[in-house]
Amino acid sequence: MSTFSNFTLKQEYDRLIAAGDKLSEIDKLINWKPFRTILESMYINRTDKGGRPENDVVMMFKMLVLQQ
Repeated sequence: MSTFSNFTLKQEYDRLIAAGDKLSEIDKLINWKPFRTILESMYINRTDKGGRPENDVVMMFKMLVLQQ
């Protein structure tokens, strides 16, 4: 990479650090445990045919919330 690219990337990274991690702040405000019991009953992927990989249901739900 050129020096200019490195400088630009460092500036952008510094800006992101200064903005803070808003997702981790939201994660502390929400109790995700009640969602797990509901979601695990809806997502059953234990078949011989395969399918989606076994991902954590709460993590998948968080991704759907972020997508919206």
